[in-house]
Amino acid sequence: FGGIGSRVFWRIRCCFELLMKLVSFTPSSPGLDIALDAQIEVQRHGFLLSFEITGSGADKVLMNAKNPKPSRKNELWKETCFECFFGVGNSKQYFEFNGSPTGEWALYSFDDYRTGMKDVLVKDAKDAPVLEKIERSPGKILCVWRVPYFTKVILQSASLVAVLKTSTSPEDVLYLALKHAG
Repeated sequence: FGGIGSRVFWRIRCCFELLMKLVSFTPSSPGLDIALDAQIEVQRHGFLLSFEITGSGADKVLMNAKNPKPSRKNELWKETCFECFFGVGNSKQYFEFNGSPTGEWALYSFDDYRTGMKDVLVKDAKDAPVLEKIERSPGKILCVWRVPYFTKVILQSASLVAVLKTSTSPEDVLYLALKHAG
């Protein structure tokens, strides 16, 4: 992104949007018609992450009900969840956000690929990620997360990912991304 979170960046631009069409990195079940568009919008106080699943396969995506008091929760990737990986400059360090349609979330920092994992601490509720919108209708799911800035480190890149559990194969999950690192 070229300096997300820096003062210079905000003087040049107040908003940055990136729309991505994610593709599956796991074999899908025959007849599972799913398309996923993901968008990241950099805002003054954080990020807005939007995930829109369309196609007849959207009706087969399993989602638990929204939790009235969502909080931090680990291992969200075992069920349907949406993720964003934030890269740090010319470093192997990165941050990972996981957000469930239930409203539960997780935020981690890593020293390198899947090593040195630590929870990113949030000071209070206003600093925690928030599920802004979850809508489901025939052939469509829309999930929008607001993720406040969680580090003073300048973030240089982002990659959006979806992990979908479906009724066609509930023991497996479908991974969608621009590209998969592992």
